[in-house]
Amino acid sequence: LVPATWATRVVLNRAALLAGVQRVAPFARSGNGILRFVMTGSVLHVLSRGDEIGDSHDTVPVAAVEGAAGAATALNVKYLVEMLGSFGATEITMDLNQPSQPVVFRAGDTATEVLMPMYVEASSFALPVDGESAEAVAVFA
Repeated sequence: LVPATWATRVVLNRAALLAGVQRVAPFARSGNGILRFVMTGSVLHVLSRGDEIGDSHDTVPVAAVEGAAGAATALNVKYLVEMLGSFGATEITMDLNQPSQPVVFRAGDTATEVLMPMYVEASSFALPVDGESAEAVAVFA
């Protein structure tokens, strides 16, 4: 079940990622519990949509990125928060392949967690630009 290879590896500060996720989590919880992640340059964008309260967007700085640019996935907010809270490491890695494939989180050599992605439409990976919605990142091409 744990993918042996990855297309994109992202190295993040665990506390910064958890803080970013917690800032947008209320919007995800009011909807369907889905958080979307999109990599652009050295920033991980965390997006969520609330059915009645609107959208939320936060960014998390990335320590390092290896592999393909523009990686994206969607994960369940509850499982992600629980997993991030269980890691004791300062720095974690997030290994991504296609948006429909498992995402592997590692805390050094001490812990490995696999989260299965949630299915979302490609257009839901759009990043906000100056209050307007940008075109979707081409992650399904």
